[in-house]
Amino acid sequence: MSKVLRTENDVKAMIRTWLDDCGYFHFPVPANGLGRNGVSDRIVVIRPSGMILTIEAKRPGRRGEQYRGCSRNQFSFIKSIACAGGIGWVVDSQEDLDDLQAVITGVDPRRDNVEDRYV
Repeated sequence: MSKVLRTENDVKAMIRTWLDDCGYFHFPVPANGLGRNGVSDRIVVIRPSGMILTIEAKRPGRRGEQYRGCSRNQFSFIKSIACAGGIGWVVDSQEDLDDLQAVITGVDPRRDNVEDRYV
């Protein structure tokens, strides 16, 4: 049985575990005020293509909010990654990670459901 996700930190822990299990190179971006505003929580390099993936973690239940709960700066950053050929993704549940895996692997049985998760 998987852990019940209640906080954004729970979601971040789930994302880290998933990325480790997949074997992706990834690192967190510290929010210390010295970097660019809006940078996603986790930067990932997908092998073998070298594609960049950014993941923004949100507290469960925020997907119904404007920009899926992201600030304007976060949303703008995610869009800039997508425009540059990468993937920008917002995660607030295991379902989001399942859909992301489907997009990465190119096998997407629920394409209609994925459109609103991909920015």
